Amino acid sequence: MNARRKGMVLVITLLISVVITLFLAAAIQLLPTLGHSTVNLHQREQSLQAAQSGLDYARSRLQADPLWRGDDNGLVVDTPEFKVLEDNGNVFGFLTPSDGPPSHFRLRFNFQNDGDPIDDDLPNPAFPIDTEFVCFNNLGAAVTKEQLRAHLVGGSWIIDEDSPVVGNIPRFTASVIVEGYSGRAVETVSPSNPIPAQGLRNSTRTILEAYFSRPGFLAVDSAVMAAANFDAMLLSRGKMTIKSDENSTPARVRTLEKMEVYSNVGSADYEMDPNGEVIVDLGQDFLLNGTSSTTPTADQQSETEQAPHWLKLSYDDVTRAQPSDPNVRAGTYVWRTGGVLEYYPEEYTGTVPTGSGTIINSGDDMLSSGSGAIDLTHSNLRMRIQDNIYVEPQGSVTGFAVIAEDGLIAGLGQRPETFLNDVEEEGIIFSNDNGSIYLQGKIDGGGAVTATGDITFQG
Repeated sequence: MNARRKGMVLVITLLISVVITLFLAAAIQLLPTLGHSTVNLHQREQSLQAAQSGLDYARSRLQADPLWRGDDNGLVVDTPEFKVLEDNGNVFGFLTPSDGPPSHFRLRFNFQNDGDPIDDDLPNPAFPIDTEFVCFNNLGAAVTKEQLRAHLVGGSWIIDEDSPVVGNIPRFTASVIVEGYSGRAVETVSPSNPIPAQGLRNSTRTILEAYFSRPGFLAVDSAVMAAANFDAMLLSRGKMTIKSDENSTPARVRTLEKMEVYSNVGSADYEMDPNGEVIVDLGQDFLLNGTSSTTPTADQQSETEQAPHWLKLSYDDVTRAQPSDPNVRAGTYVWRTGGVLEYYPEEYTGTVPTGSGTIINSGDDMLSSGSGAIDLTHSNLRMRIQDNIYVEPQGSVTGFAVIAEDGLIAGLGQRPETFLNDVEEEGIIFSNDNGSIYLQGKIDGGGAVTATGDITFQG
């Protein structure tokens, strides 16, 4: 019996010793891995913080300038622990805390395509960013914009006509994508050498995407901003109403010359919120039916005084239709009795063209390229624009006009209508990069009308 007990004790002791030995060996083997995991976890946290710093930086810049695209070139921020380099739309941030290792962020607005075939109005950067993620600032546009990814062409990551579309950026919204880096990849980066080394071990990248939105941005200051005279001629018993949807922002009209509201027959009516403002140039006035308005009385301000309230917006910043969109022929289109639409390849000069024009039977008859962009309902004088359209010059004729023959509106008691068919809130863009646009009658729908010349809506 005693021998059996000793043998049992011996066996148990051997088993326990083997298990303990195995656990110790496993623990010894895990120690290096645990060390690497701790380092990687710290690097991930650093790269995340770097990317978040990039988003914070972009947000602050967009708040200061809603049209910002990383184009305040040079070392914009220069402190011992934080530096930011902006390079024609590419942005590099350098974080060097005194109590920890460095980290880095970067983001790009630049298409890096030399402006061809899609022009971003930015020179190629000195330091290209090799990434598919491209930021888009759509804060200044009242229509949605496609969100594109860069793709590799000849060794460069560019935006062009073949770039994949991954979604849509809502109007008045900026899409900002930031890459944060930490680890060995950023040990040598600096404003003079901002590109992180690629392919190194013990390096971490984190990508953050954010949408910054300012609904109604374009109307924050004024419903109308005219660089010259703002004249509104209304039909008999016509009425112009200027209102604000924002309680904190009064209804306002700005013009760098004068404002005038009148009717071609009788008197026009004008209505504005009680706290509304009409701001004109020094020595100018707001005339209602030829007489100085008293509700409201015009506020005179110099161009210098008005300048801070105007958007820093060039024509190239305006989202507009492109020559690759369906093209409509420049000229004058006249609605006539019986719902007949005639086309004259000539400029509209304020009078209805004489003689017989070309009969337009369908919207496609108005187009020189593309199809289906315009739908006509002759019975109610309606032109429905269903896709972005671009006005194509016809020789020396560059303007586009849709009018009614004399007496037609009074005889029918009906006005022509132009409808921008903003399907699913994606506004239509109607652009003339070479002349003016003149539309008589009712204007409805949603989108944008842009022109290098005058834009006239005559109700």
